[in-house]
Amino acid sequence: MKLLMVGAIAESFLLFRSGLIKKLVLNNVEVHVLVNNHSRDELNKLLELGVIVHSLKISRSQFSFLSDLRTICNIYKKIKEIEPDVLFAFFLKPIILSTVASLFNSRLKLIFLVEGLGSAFTYSPKFILRLILIRFLLRIILKPLLILAHLRASHVLFLNFDDIKDLKFPSVFTENHSVVGPIGVDLRFFLYTVPQVERIDFLYVGRLIWDKGLYEYLQAIKIVKKRYPCVSFTFIGGVDFSKTSKFLDGLITEAVTRGEIIVHGKVQDVRPYIEESSVFVLPSHREGYPRSTQEAMAMGRAVITTNVPGCRETVIDQYNGFKVGIGDINALVDAICYFIEHPSECVRMGANSRVIAESNFDASVQEQKIFDIIGGGNEI
Repeated sequence: MKLLMVGAIAESFLLFRSGLIKKLVLNNVEVHVLVNNHSRDELNKLLELGVIVHSLKISRSQFSFLSDLRTICNIYKKIKEIEPDVLFAFFLKPIILSTVASLFNSRLKLIFLVEGLGSAFTYSPKFILRLILIRFLLRIILKPLLILAHLRASHVLFLNFDDIKDLKFPSVFTENHSVVGPIGVDLRFFLYTVPQVERIDFLYVGRLIWDKGLYEYLQAIKIVKKRYPCVSFTFIGGVDFSKTSKFLDGLITEAVTRGEIIVHGKVQDVRPYIEESSVFVLPSHREGYPRSTQEAMAMGRAVITTNVPGCRETVIDQYNGFKVGIGDINALVDAICYFIEHPSECVRMGANSRVIAESNFDASVQEQKIFDIIGGGNEI
């Protein structure tokens, strides 16, 4: 069997798909990956997995008619050249463009994995009217395209139930979609460690963008640091220039200058930083099912997150952390202060996070679900 995998960036294949790819290759599946610009190191790592790599120029999130038309033509040509039995695409843009590119190939089996609905379906702060309008227009454009993808696909997979609910698809689509839950992590790689409580450190891992709730988080940190100046806040992640702003970038720079936060940028291995932390914080406005939270929970960290799609599934209130309202700075401050004032709770709730991870975040189990669908269309 030939499988064509379409994604936006090489990193997503290496971080989220390597286990699945290895399983497919071991089962004699000829795997082709269509991926955006990649570094030499990323290319070598992909080749080591046993796949055939094809380049694809595609923006992860931004839409441009002419650029996207060229990408559609590129995908169409690759489908004709490779003649795959199955096309597996993930993230919204590759899904939409692959759907259009394969419209006249009824033989091709399409399987899509929706890893979150993206910024178009994400909460926008009321004081950014331009952002609200842009996202409203994006939803109008994306909805019919996603309906088309559903009509064309053999199976559409979601990470959480809220994404299906918010799309408000007609009942006719209920038969060809499933909720697979978290992608999972390697529990033997992300091992449990006792949280650091002698010096309380709050860790954030992710892109430095609005939609991760960083405006609210920075405001909360400013308040907390005045009460507890010795507490540290660590940020791991790079700037996504397509989704950040000079205003947010300025706020981060000011917070670093005042000594309120430490920013390490993008790192190859987050485990040492999780090990040095006490609590993991992700005040995001919307997620599919955040891998960063899964990694932190697997290593035994309590979590502070928001009560929004993709995030709410990771926390049981007061068992392994706290869920706060989106944009609620005061609630975020209260949750942070609770762990500062009750350091033993970092250990108790962190241990509970590991229990949840062992039950729900085993990557090998999740990979088997997707493998079954790609290989034989078995029920989840």
